[in-house]
Amino acid sequence: MKNTLQQVFRSPKFLIGFIIFMTMLLTVIIYPLIVKDEPLAIIGQGTFFEPGIYVNVFDSINSTHYTLSLNDAAARRIASKLGDQERLDMKDWLLAFGIPENEIDIHDNTKLMELWVNNYDSKLALGMTSAKRNYYARLDKSLKGILGTEGVIIAIKNTETGLLEETNSIVQTDYVNIGQVSSIRILPLGTDNFGRDILTELVSATRTSLQIGFVAGIIATLMV
Repeated sequence: MKNTLQQVFRSPKFLIGFIIFMTMLLTVIIYPLIVKDEPLAIIGQGTFFEPGIYVNVFDSINSTHYTLSLNDAAARRIASKLGDQERLDMKDWLLAFGIPENEIDIHDNTKLMELWVNNYDSKLALGMTSAKRNYYARLDKSLKGILGTEGVIIAIKNTETGLLEETNSIVQTDYVNIGQVSSIRILPLGTDNFGRDILTELVSATRTSLQIGFVAGIIATLMV
């Protein structure tokens, strides 16, 4: 028996399969102890949440703010809302509006946004379909203040006077330590189109598959 086990564990293919199996088994056992949500619980309101760490904005406002001077932060912030496709779409609209092509530089953020702000009008059809017009309206909304450097003022309404009173302000160089924010949810695989955590569903389905495999293996062994 000892020699048989030694020979089996010397097989690279067996070792790889054994490691994969043990990883699946440990994940199925440990993951539900950490994330206790139901596999089919809807945690996201919307269609498809991307993988990542989600922090409650309400909780992060009052967390300790740290100032970080990151050289590429502004560029990345602009690129997240003004990608290559968005730039080309803006150029198409400006051309349809009548702006000469030689005046449109899609690589110059300031000039491109200046042309857009000064000329874009959501009421103009310019021969476009309703869906295309709605797309440009959404694009215009997402670009509001994209080049701004001023901070955001947070205010609450005074119950006695009815006036808004400034309670906090956030500038673009403010960052929070994610470990100090109370409401955090990690979604390594994101959610499905119903807003359910894909990893939790996968672990639950794997556990069921392993149970079926164990039962089938025991029955097959007893029948031999």
